[in-house]
This record gives sequence, structure tokens and C-alpha cells, in this order.
Amino acid sequence: MEEGRKCNIFEGKWVYDPKESPLYDSAMCPFLSETTSCRRNGRPDKEYEKWRWEINECKIPRFNAKDMLERLRGKRVVIVGDSINHSQFESLACLLYSAIPGLSSFDARNRVFRAESYNLVIQFDWTEFLVEVLVNKTDGKKTLKLDSLVPTARKWKDADIMVFNTGHWWANRLRWDFFGYKRKVFADMKNETAFKVAMKTWARWVEKNVDTSKPTVYFRGMSPPHFGNASSHEDTGKILEHHKAQPVSSRCTFFHLRNEAREVFGFEKAEAPYNGGGLQPLVFAWCS
Repeated sequence: MEEGRKCNIFEGKWVYDPKESPLYDSAMCPFLSETTSCRRNGRPDKEYEKWRWEINECKIPRFNAKDMLERLRGKRVVIVGDSINHSQFESLACLLYSAIPGLSSFDARNRVFRAESYNLVIQFDWTEFLVEVLVNKTDGKKTLKLDSLVPTARKWKDADIMVFNTGHWWANRLRWDFFGYKRKVFADMKNETAFKVAMKTWARWVEKNVDTSKPTVYFRGMSPPHFGNASSHEDTGKILEHHKAQPVSSRCTFFHLRNEAREVFGFEKAEAPYNGGGLQPLVFAWCS
């Protein structure tokens, strides 16, 4: 890409390139879960590894792990959410590990990747809803506490970069029994309403706990479902032919938390700046 030129890297399409080689060996990376490593589970083909993201307006260089390590030197990255963000965390760890295989470590129990020579820490916090889930010890009933984030939220503080996601689990009513809000319990609240309330709780936490002069905060939206074996390697040929005819496209939209809260999350009104201090809007990314 030409120096000084700007382009929207989120406007483009996925392109199949038979000459494309993966950025890391998924069979060798120690950070991939057994359930997400296709090659470890016996997938015979490698065609699914030969897709690349092509931007509409310009060309960008191939991902450079050493360059990213330098950009992240001395930083702490926190990735929070469900399996969507967990996959991103594992992939990022594998990408960086490929450049420094002997100079990095992984704490599987706490889901933390460390690149010691770069003083870089990337950690993942698994929470499907972002808000707290209370379990009744007597009957096992679960209540989503919409006005309280998960207790592990304390670990998110002081990060330089934060990436959040939630969404898929909110569509499955079997994952909870009640909603809790302001010390009241609701059994008939609509999923969409509960989701909006939870997102408002999350947004308040961000505005209260994030130093806007330091970190970058991202929120990832819904992605295609990936449950079961509906898209197993047996269907690769059909999927490949379909996408050759109709390339896959995607986009990511940036927005300001205050300005776009009503449109994105459906908030009825935007509140006054935190503590009346004239807090500047945070830059967020709503990604698919």
C-alpha cells in the first residue's frame, strides 16, 4: 500500500487462491484446541487454508508476525467473549508463535499467551454473555444478571487493547431460565430487550474503567454460526465452487459509542458523559 494513502480494509471479499500458503501450521501450533484443529482431527484436504482477504480500494502486504510483535511490544491485550473470540485468540497466538516458536509461552489453564522478549501478554476470558450468570444451588436454575458484568471483569482493567464479543448465546433460551435486573427477576423478557440492557451495562463499564487516552476497544458483532458438522470437509468441494461463483464478502463498521448507541444497541436515549467530565467518545468497531 502506498505510504500515506488511506483505504477501508474492512471493505472487500474473500478470494480463493490455490497458490496461497497458510501463515502458520495448524497441525503444529500448540495453542489450538483439539476441537478447532481440522488437520489434527484427520481432515485430508488443505483447500480451506487457501483463502485470503482482498480489499476493494487498495492492496496491503501479507501479514508479518514480527512487525505485529513490534507494534504490540510492551502491551497487554485482553480478548473477551465466546467461541468466536476464543478462535481469534488462538489464531492470533499461533500467528505470533510462528515467528518466535522458542521465545513464547502459553498458560492453557488461564488462557494466556506471553512473548517474553517483547514483554507482550495476550489473554482470553471466556464469558458467553459478558454479564454475570447466577446459578441457584437448590434447583440449578440460571439467572442472567443484566446489570452486573461477570466477576472476572476486574481482569480486563489496565489493558492496552480490548476485544469483546457476545451474541450467539443470547438466541438460545435453554441457556438460562430468568433475567435479573435491579433486584427483580423476569421470566418473560424478550431476548432482544435483555441483550440491549446487558450491552448498556457493558458500555457503562467501559466508560467508567477505560482510560480513553490509552486503549483501543473493539466489539465484534454476530458471525456465521459454526456449530455441529454442517460444513465438514466432505462439503468443501461444493462450498468452494459456490464461492468461486459468488465471492464471500464481509464488512466492519466503526462507530462512536455515544453517537451510535441508539442505532446499534437500540438504546432509548444516550446518557450524559460519565461524571460530567466531558469524556470523549470511544472509538469502537462493530464487526461481522
